Amino acid sequence: MTFKKNLVRLTDVTDAWAEKQIKKKNETICIPWSSLRELVLNHPDILKRVNLFALAIYGLVIFPKVLGHLKVAVFDFFERLKQGINPIPTILAETFRSLNSCRKMGKGRFIGCAQLLNVWMLSHFWKVERTPFHMFSKAFSPLEAYLKKEWPKEVTKEHWVSVLQNLQAKDITWRAPWIRPSVLLYKCGSQDWVPLLGLWGGVGYAPLLVQRQFSARQFIPATGGLAQFEFAFAGEGYMKRVRDTAKSWKEIHFMELALYADTITQDYDIWRKQWVNSQQISSTNYTIQNPFSEETPSELEMARQEFEREKAKMSRDLSALQEENYQLKIEVQVERSRTEKVQREAEIVRNDLKDLHFENKKLRNTIKNSGLGKSTAEWKEEISNIKGGMEFWKGKAKKEEEKAARRGRTPSMK
Repeated sequence: MTFKKNLVRLTDVTDAWAEKQIKKKNETICIPWSSLRELVLNHPDILKRVNLFALAIYGLVIFPKVLGHLKVAVFDFFERLKQGINPIPTILAETFRSLNSCRKMGKGRFIGCAQLLNVWMLSHFWKVERTPFHMFSKAFSPLEAYLKKEWPKEVTKEHWVSVLQNLQAKDITWRAPWIRPSVLLYKCGSQDWVPLLGLWGGVGYAPLLVQRQFSARQFIPATGGLAQFEFAFAGEGYMKRVRDTAKSWKEIHFMELALYADTITQDYDIWRKQWVNSQQISSTNYTIQNPFSEETPSELEMARQEFEREKAKMSRDLSALQEENYQLKIEVQVERSRTEKVQREAEIVRNDLKDLHFENKKLRNTIKNSGLGKSTAEWKEEISNIKGGMEFWKGKAKKEEEKAARRGRTPSMK
């Protein structure tokens, strides 16, 4: 089976060991954490230890479907992470699916990363201490800040229940304290929202429902078909829905965000009160009375939103032009300094060239006055005369030698 092969590849254990560890719990195939714990602590390959520990975090903390066990879907997902996929949409999908399930039934256990959900709730609902505005950066991470905080000892489960049951609008910090984007991915494909695929099902998410978290004006979003989109990876036809969702992600749409101070439209306030009242219905009537309205923003509100987006875009364009103008001024100053430096160097070269011409003229006059300034023909004639004189004296010297030799032979002949 594929699960066993993945387990063997990740752990470097034998097929027999892997087959022995694979269990079936609640009709699902999984492996106990206790079976991996020894490998995490004692595996001879350090990199394998790290990978197995990361796998355990995904299986036990982020996707805790079966307590104390890691499901086969987590192993498959972990393999895809090595290919560079973004895990955030998958985490969001399973978070929304579990929360939707608890809301519909009015009870149940949240199956998802409780730690991440807790960070989000502390950022938006907790008023014990004000959270200062921090941009997400290398120097600041909300998760690291959360880990450094000590949990108040007086805060109990019952207290949280009381806080959430009596939550008022004034108790909510709508703006996310660590991020403030200028654009928002608000739809994919032909839907008016964003479809998400988790490990065990799909769900729709409407970012336009939470524009206040980005300090944008909140209006009634288009949510047609949002509630009906949720499905599980089981039964007839689910694979087609998965393929359609993957296809829709090839066409994503962004919108510019105009920043406000937690402003909502009057229409949205009325719509939201009706939506809250609809949550009082029983779970049996949930599908009949859909809490997600099919309403769309009014033409006036859409025009206002478009105007604000254009205004914000023009403001950013103006800032970009001002920055570009400033950079151009700096470049002009740099080029001016370079030009002045080149001109100075050119003047030095011209002066050196004048000096060189003057010295050359003086040298020519010196050569001419000393008799060295003859032409080539004159030098050739003088050299020819010298050679002629040398030949003359050589001939004369030879004749004298011959005479001396003849005088030396004459007495002996007598």
